[in-house]
Amino acid sequence: MPETQKDIKILTHFSPEQQMLISTLHEQGEDTVKALILKGLDWNYILNTANEHGIIPLLYSKLKSLSIGNIPLNELKTLYLRNLQKNMAMTKAILETTEALETHGIRAVPFKGPVLSQQLYHDIGLRQSADIDLLIFKEHYNKAKEILLARGYEPQFKLNRRQEFEFLRYRYEMPFIHKATGLNIELHWNIAQSFFHFDLYRSGLWERLQPTAFAGKTVFSFSTEDMLLYLCFHGSKHGWERLSWIYDIMKIIKTWPLDWQYLLRKSDELDSRKHLLLGLHLAALLWEAEIPSSASEKIEEDPQLSALALYVLDGLFREGPKRSAVSNTIEYRLRLLKKNKHKLNHLLHKLFVPRLPDWETISLPDRLYFLYYFIRPLRLLLLNTTGLSKKKDD
Repeated sequence: MPETQKDIKILTHFSPEQQMLISTLHEQGEDTVKALILKGLDWNYILNTANEHGIIPLLYSKLKSLSIGNIPLNELKTLYLRNLQKNMAMTKAILETTEALETHGIRAVPFKGPVLSQQLYHDIGLRQSADIDLLIFKEHYNKAKEILLARGYEPQFKLNRRQEFEFLRYRYEMPFIHKATGLNIELHWNIAQSFFHFDLYRSGLWERLQPTAFAGKTVFSFSTEDMLLYLCFHGSKHGWERLSWIYDIMKIIKTWPLDWQYLLRKSDELDSRKHLLLGLHLAALLWEAEIPSSASEKIEEDPQLSALALYVLDGLFREGPKRSAVSNTIEYRLRLLKKNKHKLNHLLHKLFVPRLPDWETISLPDRLYFLYYFIRPLRLLLLNTTGLSKKKDD
């Protein structure tokens, strides 16, 4: 392990309950877990935090064989089965929806969610997912929307024609919620906003799709390298606010054959080198993931990565709105980018391009839409000076 990793005493950074959650996911963590349980733990905090971090299924699978202390296995099992039931419903919806779209000539690629759970854990029940992610070509969006509407889904956001046009222009996904089941499908026409410059979508992603077995069918999803690049980007973008996201990275490093030269080269092309290395670094810090020298040397060469990792870890177990504080800071976002022109573009988009919270703040007719470009910076200034809670606005 690189010296920069040895110097950080990770577990002492956290409370006993937090140490227990991290150690439970460590291959050699059983003795630490047992010792912590015997000392007495706040199980209500553990269950709530595990749920927030998406590790209830993993926690249950690791603890169910331990006959020690007062582990609330019945509550854990109930939460595990509830998640399994949801993932089974999501699996059914994935297969039915992709088939319906393909019937109309629309190729839809499922990623993350139960598909990733099957790929990575060989069990659709071992990951917690909030929604179904489907990637399509942007030119198919309107037809795909019609099909989802016909199948009982409706857009989460009520947008007028101009707002929807701008949403499609600057965003990358539209959430749809099923009126009867409550299942959420996020329809992606890209995998990141343009100002992140993570243009994996137009960088051969479709050509590198790989078949994978899923619920008795064969579906296509991201290649192993593209999945790692995407998950590291996604986790970094959101400040790695879930333990499960970092654990996914650890599992990928451990179990999937990877072309590391391609990963480093591609991450450079996409200006996402820091996103990739930060994900690898966090997996090594928390669970001693074995990173090849070609990558670990890059981590050692960049002093910002250790600082970014500590910044993430410091906010990892914050509660409530503070959990997203890490990823919402402009400083954090800009430090992840290398090229100055990308930093400037990101900053300008963040400050001036109108988004959903701006439209919700004041409704303007189309002829006055240009005023949103002035309203947005004023609204952000007001939020920062008054300390009001911020709506999701990434």
